[in-house]
Amino acid sequence: MLMLTPFTVEKPWGDDLLLQYAATATGRPVGQVLTVSAQPGSSSTVTGGVFDGIPLHSVWQGREGMFGYEANDPFPFIIALVHAADDLSLQVHPDDDWAARLEGAPFGKEESWVFLEAPETIVSGVRCDHESIGALMREGRWDEIYGTAAVAKGDYVYVPPGTLHALTKGSFVYEIQQSSDYTYRLYDYGRLDSDGRQRVLHTEKALAVLHPGLSVSRRTFVKDKKYQERTYSIWQHNLEDSARNQTLACNDSPVFTCCTVLSGCAYISGRACHRGCSAILLPQEHVELRGRASLMFARPKRSPAASG
Repeated sequence: MLMLTPFTVEKPWGDDLLLQYAATATGRPVGQVLTVSAQPGSSSTVTGGVFDGIPLHSVWQGREGMFGYEANDPFPFIIALVHAADDLSLQVHPDDDWAARLEGAPFGKEESWVFLEAPETIVSGVRCDHESIGALMREGRWDEIYGTAAVAKGDYVYVPPGTLHALTKGSFVYEIQQSSDYTYRLYDYGRLDSDGRQRVLHTEKALAVLHPGLSVSRRTFVKDKKYQERTYSIWQHNLEDSARNQTLACNDSPVFTCCTVLSGCAYISGRACHRGCSAILLPQEHVELRGRASLMFARPKRSPAASG
């Protein structure tokens, strides 16, 4: 088992709520904690054990087999907690083909959200044809471009690559995405970054990868039900036990599984895992779970080599 310390991400639309979820205070608004990430420069850090203090990115490199992957395979996903104190930019993510074409990257970015707190609506898709977008943009008629979707606390929302989307003010989500950070901003409300400069837009790339017919899909998230997407699966489980009882868990998969604490505190084989933090269970690893906590589990789909 690898226990992880999250990586804190400052965002102009953030605030200080995530300081209660293992974020590090920076004096600037925090928008995300990357509770599981092996991205260079924004990696979670292993806490305790033989890899204590080493970024997950460095542990992964050369030890992919320990996680059930082949040598030189990329780490498959990022798990984050995201809190929006303001609306996020209107944005689009590339699919695998577009990521390879535009960025030379191994994959694009499909993602899912579980709403821990929810606004009334989020941005979802477009409500005009592709040919009209340019003219509407130039005239600042954004309300005629983007669509919306109603959301509620406890919803599961899947965002296909190519979908115009944005979390809005009041969103607090558990987010899982492919291990890619290619976000093409189409509109950002003229917002300034921490250095007082307008944030970069990626208009040409955003319009290239945008599929006007796509929108987010929404379902009620049911405890202990597994939600399967193309590159990952997630499920949620509550530890209801007091310290008197224990639950034995086994990662019976040929690849690793992540466990993230959403509330409370879990003791995983005797080690405390507080809210906002995650642990990686290695293939075929047995652990003991104690405590009272809401846990989210995530597992990547098997690597191409493992699946034959």
